[in-house]
Amino acid sequence: PIPREYEDQSLDGDLSINKLLFIQSRAYNKDSASLIASGPRAHIHFWNVFQGGTLMAQFPGSTTKGAMISTMAITDTAEGNEDDIMLIVGDSFGFIFLFDISGYCLMAAEEDPPELIHTWRGHIDSITCIELVEKHKLLMTASNDCTVRLWNFDGDYIGTFGQPDSWDIYKPSTYRHPMVPYDVLIDPMSLPTHPVIEEKQNTQQIIHEGENGHLKAPQFTFKKEQFYIDDDQIAKELHKLQSILKDESLTEEQAKAYKGKWLRHEKTKIKEIDRGGPSDYQMLKWSPIQEPPVIPKPKSMKKNKDDSFDITLEI
Repeated sequence: PIPREYEDQSLDGDLSINKLLFIQSRAYNKDSASLIASGPRAHIHFWNVFQGGTLMAQFPGSTTKGAMISTMAITDTAEGNEDDIMLIVGDSFGFIFLFDISGYCLMAAEEDPPELIHTWRGHIDSITCIELVEKHKLLMTASNDCTVRLWNFDGDYIGTFGQPDSWDIYKPSTYRHPMVPYDVLIDPMSLPTHPVIEEKQNTQQIIHEGENGHLKAPQFTFKKEQFYIDDDQIAKELHKLQSILKDESLTEEQAKAYKGKWLRHEKTKIKEIDRGGPSDYQMLKWSPIQEPPVIPKPKSMKKNKDDSFDITLEI
């Protein structure tokens, strides 16, 4: 069934299912949901596979608008332990979600989603794979952004494979935590949502919206200006700076400020370096051009009809 208040986020109707998981501990429980599907419509579905299949739960797999569920993993064994089963979900925008599904849809259908334990952003592109190291409570994530990263179940960033500094999973002091990957940090989608700007469409609405919800008339407009400075203007400014620096009435701080501008210009200016001696042009070697030999014209030319490259010239 189509979820309530759901809007399609893609042209194909969001009908793709990228991942299927079986809860091994519920393999012989005919009353519980034992199959988890990562779609369609960006929702996670819990299915009872007996008696023709029954939908027991349906909830959004990602809190990011427009995101699709790209991969999933589960901490589960066949011993029948229901005390600690977690569902790890990765979406198409690089976000990771950890759900506690212990006892979820075990005896009956559920209306509410399971408890969300942790969520964080691990990549700036779609997550393609999640591998678990349950012995050490670690998870590895791979993404279309060409990175593979290691995390613990609390979302602490351990490191990126290929980084210069190595880590030791037994020594938390070698983890990159509390830092986060730099590409994730500077990506605009990593910014937290805020009710003031969540429903706004652009910067003008955020700045000029009044208390009653209507837009104010803007008092100023943003305009990108372009400046064109020719050589004559630069020469005038340099001459002005030289005259200012010679002014004895300037305080020490003012002189330092002007000298700073002068030094920045001098450092960035392209200067001709005179190394002494002849120029590069004068040191070029030269030799007279010799007349090429005259090739006599052939008297006759014979071609082989069977082989077009077989040509005989008679000089």
